[in-house]
Amino acid sequence: MLMVAPDVFGQKTVLTKTIKRCGTTDRVEAMFRLNPALKNMPNVRLPATNNNYRLESISTIPVVVHIILPNPWLVTDADVQGQIDRLNLDFSGLNPDSTNGGSFIGLRGHSQIQFCLARRTPAGELTNGIERRSGTTGSNANLIPDPIKHSSMGGLDVWDPASYLNLWVGTDDSGLGVLGYAQFPGLTPVDEDGVFLYYQSFGSSSCYTYSVYNKGRTATHEVGHYFGLFHIWGDENACNGDDFASLSIAGSSVILPANLANGPGQGNTASDIGDTPNQAAATTSCPSGVATDACSGMPNGKMYQNYMDYTQDACYSMFTKKQVERMEWIVNNARSSLKNSLGCQPPVSAVSLDAAPFDLVNPGGCEATGCTATSYASITACNPGTTIQPKLRIKNNGLTVLTAVTAGYRYDNAAPVSNSFVVNIPAGGTTVVTLPSLTIAAGNHTIKFFTSNPNSGADQTPGNDTLTLNTGAASLPITEQFTASTFPPTGWTINNPNAGSITWGRWTGTAPDGTPYSSPASAWVDIFSYSNTGQKDYLWTPAFAISNPADSVILTFEMAHRFYGNPNIDTLELLYSTNCGTTWQRLGGYYKWSNGSGANALATVTGSCHCDFAPVSAAEWRQERIAFLPSSIGSPGILMIGWKTTTDFGDNIFVDDINITALTSVYTFIGTGNWSLATNWANNKIPPSVLPAGHEIIINPSSGSSIKDISVTLSPGSKLTVMPGKTLIIP
Repeated sequence: MLMVAPDVFGQKTVLTKTIKRCGTTDRVEAMFRLNPALKNMPNVRLPATNNNYRLESISTIPVVVHIILPNPWLVTDADVQGQIDRLNLDFSGLNPDSTNGGSFIGLRGHSQIQFCLARRTPAGELTNGIERRSGTTGSNANLIPDPIKHSSMGGLDVWDPASYLNLWVGTDDSGLGVLGYAQFPGLTPVDEDGVFLYYQSFGSSSCYTYSVYNKGRTATHEVGHYFGLFHIWGDENACNGDDFASLSIAGSSVILPANLANGPGQGNTASDIGDTPNQAAATTSCPSGVATDACSGMPNGKMYQNYMDYTQDACYSMFTKKQVERMEWIVNNARSSLKNSLGCQPPVSAVSLDAAPFDLVNPGGCEATGCTATSYASITACNPGTTIQPKLRIKNNGLTVLTAVTAGYRYDNAAPVSNSFVVNIPAGGTTVVTLPSLTIAAGNHTIKFFTSNPNSGADQTPGNDTLTLNTGAASLPITEQFTASTFPPTGWTINNPNAGSITWGRWTGTAPDGTPYSSPASAWVDIFSYSNTGQKDYLWTPAFAISNPADSVILTFEMAHRFYGNPNIDTLELLYSTNCGTTWQRLGGYYKWSNGSGANALATVTGSCHCDFAPVSAAEWRQERIAFLPSSIGSPGILMIGWKTTTDFGDNIFVDDINITALTSVYTFIGTGNWSLATNWANNKIPPSVLPAGHEIIINPSSGSSIKDISVTLSPGSKLTVMPGKTLIIP
């Protein structure tokens, strides 16, 4: 493990995040825990032969890249292609920086393993080898199943691992800071076979990669594991680790030839079949020249240039000849079906011209332009006169590069509105076009988006040329406990204006004893992991209709937070929007901060703690309750409510058990003084002397606190609520 060099801000360190270069051995240990018998696989080898185990020609492996992020479009198609190009360069041994090999240059291997982005799906449809899902599900090398690899858990399912190398790109949820891990050949589960890559070590984008892991070589390292290579120091911090051991020590069923695997005790002896020097431990920096350790002395030193070390990307440069031979034997034998896969070839049924609406960006989707990521509210049930700028993502489902297309929409039965666009969309690729503005009236509507005239010709698959959006507001009550694995929940929206991986997500953590709290999940913002201040994150409800004259809308939710300590003061605000999220106002004066007191107290746990806070008992949660009159915010017909966090480099904020209801049997005292005076009550509505079950009196005086002549009897099931900061004095 290593630590990214920190900067200091206040009393807390920036980027003091543990980075673990590789989690492959952790994954093996997780498999041993699940199936202890794997730990005792017989250490056998095939007889040594004089055969050349090399591939006879270039073998191109189809790759599918599954991207799961809050805004998966932050990783662009060009970023993905750049990563494939890096794999091809590194495996070929033709990378220009291999000149840093020093005395090891003569051992540099040139593999005939190459890679392509898949051109067809397992179902035989045209693809560009990239699929995306908006969500916060990450990877955990210590969990089997790993959530990121399963659609039912919020990730994306494997494509047939006999035909594709599967790469999953997303966040690490293990808490170890894992940059990547792979599954060795001959291991189960088959539906998790492939490689996970933390997105900040994927490719070379300056928008999101770590500066020392920004050459795409985490993938090179992990694909080396995928083809049967061990870490160069043999995963023992001594001089007896064997990086050419049998794969059986990792629980694999693959039996290697004796020419490619040492027997027990053979490594680091005169009969060692490997061509890598003995090494004491992982290299976690970027050396130059000759670097020695306790096991690798002068004149050659250790081979920190090897892709199977933990060296930083800039100093990686080579596989050895024997490593290449071992990987190519795996391709010829343990993963031989990849050689015969049709994944790199487009389907024979693919047509030349086929443009189609792929998904909506605005409303309800997301996009990335350069390093700027944008999310749009998934709401179009707006007040009359509200205008949106629709954005449509168009996909080229044809073999011909798409250079021109018509796209537009039809709103209810109105005349179609469309524009012609000049584009450059390769086969299987997408682009976003901005359509003419659209004014949406309140109520239920149908908007049909369409494409036509690809390259000024006839679309050969007209059946996929439309995408329909039915608008309309949700109705109360709204209840959300974040039980579904998909986040945000259907109809909800997260807005992450700073475009990083940290934003509102789904938390499924447990207490140290394994007991879940707020089971099975809650919403949270991982403020502790932020590396700077002032970052804002928003979680929005669906737009919902409120029936006037509703006397009151009641919002309740549970929350948890702990003060990190001065000067790190985070905040939580409640907002509302009456125009589909275009503008937002603070709701009911709700604004709380970490060290606030009384009605402004955000913390639910006493005292500060320089720790990565998570609630460990029900006592560390607090219910919040906000009641307001629709008339106090302009009597809107449609409303959205939002939670806004602002980080000051403090600690995490959790929200759960959200309930929004409209009550028509609520009596709200808004004046001062006389209880029986109608003008002191909202809508001049005075409660009866005996308050029935299900009715509520809310004390929310505009000023003062003294109320005279109180005469009311509360029946069982009725309620009297004094709003925060207000006082009820009974004479």
